[in-house]
Amino acid sequence: GVRFTALDALISLKVAQTSSLLGRMKWKRRAMKSMKLLRSWAKNGNVNVVHSIHILSAELSVLEGNGKKAEQNFKLAVKVAARNGFLQDKALAHECAKTYYSAKGDNFWADFRHKCSQETYFDWGAISKVEDSK
Repeated sequence: GVRFTALDALISLKVAQTSSLLGRMKWKRRAMKSMKLLRSWAKNGNVNVVHSIHILSAELSVLEGNGKKAEQNFKLAVKVAARNGFLQDKALAHECAKTYYSAKGDNFWADFRHKCSQETYFDWGAISKVEDSK
């Protein structure tokens, strides 16, 4: 389904970001396959995958070293997820952006994104998630 495909791609991109060159290629290829499927669903009218595509595009940009594009896609993911009522994915986009900014050493934006993710997870009702990631 849609959720599995999006999460499979996200996990693949996260693993690729910490893998050797050979592993990076393998995991990126797997993510690209899932992203292609998500894009085809969006093209055929499933607007409920657009925010996931933005999260994945941001993570792909992180992998490829394109920070500007990553930042733009994280912002779009938050905006589209919020507009379409996907609080859990809005929080996830903030959380992924927090990880990106932390790795970059930008504590201001990392702290801001962390606070946003905590607030959104709380609004969604994921109290244990909020408590575990304080």
